[in-house]
Amino acid sequence: MAATYTDDVSYEYNVPPTELRRQLQWLKDNGYQTVSLLDLMKAKKGKLTLPEKPIVLTFDDGYDDNYFELLPLLKEYGMTATIFMITNKIGTEGYLTWSDLRELNSAGFEIASHTANHLPLNKIPSAKYDDEIYLSKLLLEWNGIRTVFFLSYPNGKYNADLLRYLKEHEFLGAVTGDAGYMQLSDDSYLMRRVNIPHPKFGIEEFRWRLWKAEFMTKLKNINS
Repeated sequence: MAATYTDDVSYEYNVPPTELRRQLQWLKDNGYQTVSLLDLMKAKKGKLTLPEKPIVLTFDDGYDDNYFELLPLLKEYGMTATIFMITNKIGTEGYLTWSDLRELNSAGFEIASHTANHLPLNKIPSAKYDDEIYLSKLLLEWNGIRTVFFLSYPNGKYNADLLRYLKEHEFLGAVTGDAGYMQLSDDSYLMRRVNIPHPKFGIEEFRWRLWKAEFMTKLKNINS
């Protein structure tokens, strides 16, 4: 499964540190252990055994609170996360710097691409894919980030051309905005996630979202 905390400047997509702490504590108390997307790919190939209750924490866009607030919290809980970075935002106001990213990477965080400019990939011509996707990956790697294997589709949108492109350009997978748990049998380029917006009803809302994702996944399996 994957819990997604999309740190946006808007209220709707921001999880305050106090609420995030409660969510992390709940995950820890209920036996969840964080893994990386690369860990999932290794497990798919039978090269790694995952913990009993694995979870990937993903954060889109790359806001600087990922460094100032998220990093200390996850260190405290012995957890890691995957940061999907909009590369042309690196070093601009409110976003992570190269130094921040390298430190996060050294601390065990997985750094991945959220494209160069966060454009809707399903609406741009394929001739622009190199500029938005592949150069974003290369820029991260050229600046000291460990090999970038994953992409988060901006706004969760994708099409068949994008899946073919990623497979041909050294990406191992991509995450969508589609709700549900990620299973090892799923298409690696169509990984589902659980969106965690600004909480209105505390930890019960968090638990309900995880339950809903589990239910939707079981329903999908029944219908497939």
